[in-house]
Amino acid sequence: MNRKELGHRLKELRKSKGYSQYQLAELMGYKDHSTLAKVETGVNDITVETLYKYASILNVNVSDILSFNTENYVNNIQELERLLNDIEEEQANGAKYYSIEELDLALRKILGKSDK
Repeated sequence: MNRKELGHRLKELRKSKGYSQYQLAELMGYKDHSTLAKVETGVNDITVETLYKYASILNVNVSDILSFNTENYVNNIQELERLLNDIEEEQANGAKYYSIEELDLALRKILGKSDK
């Protein structure tokens, strides 16, 4: 799932729960709705921590946000592996998004594994 798809999914869930951008932005602790708008349009990335905060506020599981299901299990794993590789590359070049440890933890929670 890329940023645009994630943003679209968050927008769908927000609307299905009856929140306006302004309301959800306030619950997320954003100064205004523009940050949320940038997330929903795929302009801004979010951290794993923020993903969990969205899930909590929207009263869904992270897997619901990521639309994770057994039918596309292999595709999701391959996509996560590509994402991890991309992030490792970007971090090697000095970019700061989220740590490999955060992504590893998120992946383990998605897969239901708690140990390495």
